[in-house]
Amino acid sequence: YHVELEYKEPSKAAFTGRVYLLIDGGTRNSGILPAIIGRVQDRVVLIGEESGSNVTTSTGGVRLELVLPNSGLRFKIPVQKQLIDADLDQPRDSGLQVDQYIEQDPYELAKGNDSVYDAVRMLINEYR
Repeated sequence: YHVELEYKEPSKAAFTGRVYLLIDGGTRNSGILPAIIGRVQDRVVLIGEESGSNVTTSTGGVRLELVLPNSGLRFKIPVQKQLIDADLDQPRDSGLQVDQYIEQDPYELAKGNDSVYDAVRMLINEYR
């Protein structure tokens, strides 16, 4: 499904189950688009933390690269803006909200305990 195209019936062999998608503050710009599409189509359970981009615009694609002459410091500036027109039941100037909030505990992760992984496995088992 694309906002400018006609709806196309999925193949009979298409996966019809629930999709679990992990997002957090590092999910931003064009990376947030699959989560938004999944949310609009009611196909995903969003798990983790609020996305790093708002739900109305994202940047990506073409970038302008600048290198400062004296320091050699390099900047890559996105110059393409994407407008997202999705019907979401949330503030449009915030990041995409998750269905199940799970925050990674860096101290536990350092000990080899992945709290997000454990919580996602538990959620998947609940939905079966």
